[in-house]
Amino acid sequence: MYLAALSLSAKDEPLRWFTTNAWVTGKRMQSAKSVIALLDSFQVQTRCRLAPLGRWLSAMVQLFRPQREQLLRRRDLLMQRQCQRQVWAALCEDRRVDVISPCSAALPRRIRQFQRREF
Repeated sequence: MYLAALSLSAKDEPLRWFTTNAWVTGKRMQSAKSVIALLDSFQVQTRCRLAPLGRWLSAMVQLFRPQREQLLRRRDLLMQRQCQRQVWAALCEDRRVDVISPCSAALPRRIRQFQRREF
C-alpha cells in the first residue's frame, strides 16, 4: 500500500509530503479512509544500518499525522473532481497527473506546533 512520499533537501531535511498518481508508484490507490485507518500502526521495520532511518520515518509519519490525513483526503477529493471529466482507470494512468496533493513537512515548525498542542 502506498501512503505518501516525503521529499528531502540536499541536507536531508524534510521539505514536503505529497501524494502521487497510481502510475508513479505502480500501486493501486487506496481510499483516504482506508489508509488513515492504518496510520496508527504504521512502522517501518528494518534492521542493521537502515534501522535508524526506519525509526525516523515512522516517527515522521506519526508527527505529521494530521497533515497526512488532510493530504490523503485532499488527494481523494481532487481525483474525484477530475473523474467528472475523465474515467478513473484512465486518470490513474494519466502521465500529466503525477503529484496530486503536496503539503509542507517543515520539521521545526511542526515540532513547535506539537509542543503548543496545535495539532
